[in-house]
Amino acid sequence: MGGGHGARRSGLCPLRGHRCRPGTLTSPNTGLFTQVCARSTAGVLAAGGIASLDDPRTVAGLAPHGVEGVLIGRALFAGAFTLTEALAGTATGERSGGR
Repeated sequence: MGGGHGARRSGLCPLRGHRCRPGTLTSPNTGLFTQVCARSTAGVLAAGGIASLDDPRTVAGLAPHGVEGVLIGRALFAGAFTLTEALAGTATGERSGGR
């Protein structure tokens, strides 16, 4: 990136000292993602803690705040759900569990 252009999107993956860490399957830190979006003009790709189908749906609900996507790793490898299931649940704006 040159010419004075800033980042249009940034990845946010909570590490030490935060509630969730990548690969832990402990649910995403939505509060942190919302705080970063409030302080940044770049879109945020949320990462870390995705454990169930409810988690990508919850993160998709942060789109009005500036979260543009979610990175899913271990939950897919562990077989918690499939990519097709995750895409189907977030593309239609489906939400479950009264969240």
